[in-house]
Amino acid sequence: NLNEKAGFDGIDIATTPTACTFNAVIRAACIETSDDQTRDTAFENTFFAFDAMFHNEIVHRNTATYKYMIDSIRCHLPAGEVRGNIASAMWSKCQVEMVLDLNIIETMQKLSKDGSCGEEFDSWWRQEEAKFAGAKANGFGYKLSFGKNKKIRRFDK
Repeated sequence: NLNEKAGFDGIDIATTPTACTFNAVIRAACIETSDDQTRDTAFENTFFAFDAMFHNEIVHRNTATYKYMIDSIRCHLPAGEVRGNIASAMWSKCQVEMVLDLNIIETMQKLSKDGSCGEEFDSWWRQEEAKFAGAKANGFGYKLSFGKNKKIRRFDK
């Protein structure tokens, strides 16, 4: 992108994708289908968009990104421990990126309701829920630092 002869770096902010652009791909890929090839392609594109956000220096993942990723996991992965392991990794990652909010908590609760993520996940999620259930900190009970960037990187429903 660097054009030294012209004296500019060639990045046009007006044409740079936003988090909304990547999140649209992730959200659209969360379709339930009986066709295995369509499901696999959709799930592959979900993780492709998620990874592309990581490698883009301008765009950051936000609460919507993680909500849609967890929705996609629920839609595309068969019931079992793998589903729970990937969902718990998304939960940890959103805490590291400090974008945890009520939307993500509700999405994780939806995922855990049917018990399709394995006993280890169910046990872990009950412990996580106990940390914020009924607590007064931050309104939801999780550490303030876990949601530090939620307003900066938020999405509106």
